Amino acid sequence: MSDPWISTIDLKCRRSDRDKKTVLYCRKHTGPLMVQHPFYPEGEKKSCHIYLLYPPGGIVGGDKLFVNLYMNKNTKVLLTMPSITKFYFSKSSKSSSLTQYFFLEEKATLEFLPPETLLFPGAYAEITTYFYIQKNSKIIAWDNLSFGRTVLKEPFYKGNCNYQLQIWQSDILLLYEKLCISNGDLSIINHYPLLSTLIATPANEQLLNIVRKIIYNKRIIAGATLLDSSLLVVRILCNNDDYLRTILYKLWDVLRPEIIGDISFPPRIWFT
Repeated sequence: MSDPWISTIDLKCRRSDRDKKTVLYCRKHTGPLMVQHPFYPEGEKKSCHIYLLYPPGGIVGGDKLFVNLYMNKNTKVLLTMPSITKFYFSKSSKSSSLTQYFFLEEKATLEFLPPETLLFPGAYAEITTYFYIQKNSKIIAWDNLSFGRTVLKEPFYKGNCNYQLQIWQSDILLLYEKLCISNGDLSIINHYPLLSTLIATPANEQLLNIVRKIIYNKRIIAGATLLDSSLLVVRILCNNDDYLRTILYKLWDVLRPEIIGDISFPPRIWFT
């Protein structure tokens, strides 16, 4: 049996004084985690698009991945991935982990829009994401968990998942989400195979009402709330991958102009 991967990537962004664009001035990695060369499809003074890559293609028993992004003042980043994250069946029942830290300084703007995280039956996964933001930071982010392969009608009938999401603002904990799935029991999420959490700030009551109209339909179970008067939290349970993506893209299309200040510009990798 091969040794597990231990992989870390540290990314640091700053705003160039010369041309006012966001640059990735530092990237260090150990193991297979890496990024493509950043690019600016919306213009150099708009968001810096960064694609996070994991060449092995999947996470197996014992693998540990760490992603750390540091954003200096006034930077703008859209971070996504070209493929879904896969937690494979663990023959040894060893847990694999993905831990992500995002540090935003004043007036930093982050869009973290990864594809779904797929947990194969028999996977043992620990997924933890931390956001450390300031009061004038801007963020739109989502996290999507897929339990089993819904397209193949393969349920998540065994395995564990410990999931955590924390958002801190100036040393104040704004949100702490925790989900524990044991032995393939999805009853805590009403046996839905797809779970999505979207966060956005700064938001307001008007945006909250618009979002609620989008998610109000019979094909999903969803709710939206506004925490601390500005943090929008949307939670969705669904049975269909494509429909869930459609809802998320609609939400992003509405939220981006109001929060980021730019019209939606879907990363081209989403459609390849």
